[in-house]
Amino acid sequence: MNFHIKLIFILLFFTNSYAQEIKCGWYGKKSIAERDKMFPFSEAKKVLLISFISTDGSNILVLDDDTRIALDTTNIDKYQVKYLKSFTFYQNKAIKKYFAKEIVEIDKNQIDTISNLLFNYKIKNTDKIKGGIDIKCYTPRNAILFLDENNKVISNFEICFECTQAYFFPDPYKINELVSQKNCHERMTILKDFFKSNGIKYGIEK
Repeated sequence: MNFHIKLIFILLFFTNSYAQEIKCGWYGKKSIAERDKMFPFSEAKKVLLISFISTDGSNILVLDDDTRIALDTTNIDKYQVKYLKSFTFYQNKAIKKYFAKEIVEIDKNQIDTISNLLFNYKIKNTDKIKGGIDIKCYTPRNAILFLDENNKVISNFEICFECTQAYFFPDPYKINELVSQKNCHERMTILKDFFKSNGIKYGIEK
């Protein structure tokens, strides 16, 4: 009898552990019309895919030869860093700056693809979220920028394809919950293919 009781407890333990596993996928049901009314899509007049001179996640630029310099225009000129355009974004009280190497403006159909990925690819069982995987690196080189009618960046989705991490800001919809979940990397594969299909190479192929 004791053996059977122990066996039942073991089975219950493994069943419960399996049930607790986070599942990610196309569990959202928001239509294009609904997504268009959600920030930042409700306010953005332009949406850009960019690659930018990589950073260490703060205010230090990491050049192709691994040289690290303070992120400012003086150093950009001094080291003759080539870029197309700089974008400034105020993230909370910090000033974030991107020196873009490649810039692609996407059309409405492509914007719909991004909004679908952000709002409809999600965690099915959010009540099971407990911690996540450790982030071993973060050297972002790509981003999706949302600009208003004055070409001011109102939102960004910063991406490090190397370590499969991406952060949306601001994040009123808890999109960033996916970041540290080990079963949610399909989103990054879709994003990478999307950037590649639009001609972005830095951070994707090199």
